[in-house]
Amino acid sequence: MMIDHAYDLGIEVIYDEVSKVEVDGNIKKLTTPNGVYEAKVVIVATGNVPRRLGVENEDALAMNGISWCAICDGAFFRDKDIIVDQFIYHEVLPKETIYSITKRYDITEEDLKKNNTFLYANALQKNDELKIPVFKITKVEAKSTTKTYIVKPKEGKWRVAYKFGITLKELEMLNPDMKAVLDAGEIIKVPNIAETEENEIDERYSYYTVLPKEGFYRLKLKLDIEQEDIEALNPGLKESGLKSGMVLKIPHNNTIAVSSVETSNDDLTDKIESFETKHIALMLPFRLDRVNPDSLYDTKKQIKNDIFLSTSLDFYSGVLMAVDSLKHLGISLKVDVYDTKNQLSQVGYLLNTNDLKNADAVIGPLMPKNLERVASDLKNKNVTKIFYSENNLK
Repeated sequence: MMIDHAYDLGIEVIYDEVSKVEVDGNIKKLTTPNGVYEAKVVIVATGNVPRRLGVENEDALAMNGISWCAICDGAFFRDKDIIVDQFIYHEVLPKETIYSITKRYDITEEDLKKNNTFLYANALQKNDELKIPVFKITKVEAKSTTKTYIVKPKEGKWRVAYKFGITLKELEMLNPDMKAVLDAGEIIKVPNIAETEENEIDERYSYYTVLPKEGFYRLKLKLDIEQEDIEALNPGLKESGLKSGMVLKIPHNNTIAVSSVETSNDDLTDKIESFETKHIALMLPFRLDRVNPDSLYDTKKQIKNDIFLSTSLDFYSGVLMAVDSLKHLGISLKVDVYDTKNQLSQVGYLLNTNDLKNADAVIGPLMPKNLERVASDLKNKNVTKIFYSENNLK
């Protein structure tokens, strides 16, 4: 959404009614019932009116067979014969030639080049968009966007997602009934791309799954790798940008402070011995006392600029995903979340006022000084301690 991009750039958004615009001089003025706003530039975005063809019965068939918005109405015409402004728009597929395209649409090479003049001087390239003139209704068989794939031994979700260039969420959307752990020989749906376009797993590198709202700056802090190096290892990333759930190839580095992705696909579900409710304590330095809950803009800005808050939220999101997966396996969990505020005194207070000694597991609390305090307090207790230290937080 464009509004989300504006927020990410720190732009203040004001909803108001403009009653007067003054554009004389270097400083422009907008008058509203709530005050006058000044700016060097005013951009007016009022939308547009579709260009009509002027054909017979166009008004009668408007929105009932004739549409002007492909994004809004395209789904209504899936797998149907359509004419787009007297042209069919075709994106060139791998290994397609001018000859094969002219035969497919029953047109001449001259007709194709006349409507795509760049072909006179340039060779046909994959992903070129061509205008195909419509002289008669041509039946074009729609190519299926997916195909079936047989899962290989020790092949997890992230490996399949990386292989076919999609995110984990997109893989799960293609396979809504997919289990938490894939089985060798399982048949799933994947994007219908050529084998030559599939990504191969290179064991000389590590692989990292991008978390929600994670940008190149945060990856640099976590993985100690520059944006240019990430883009060099992941062709197409510069054009597509980072997406949550995307799997990235990164240099193999034992000093990475966070886990990237699983390295094996062993199914441990048959080793579950107890389904009794487990008590989990999660200790993270959210520092929520610094967040203004009454301002959405301030909150988003705080999340973007506060590395403690953003990292804690990323970690918290990962825990929620793990909890959801465990629930699907029939394991009941009681999860208590504590804000350490990254203060040793607050950690001591939480240990003294909460029954953490009877928890089944304690996860956290990120910072070394706080970790030592919790480890010392729970040293001789029957508590599984999953300590996580993030040395890159400053």
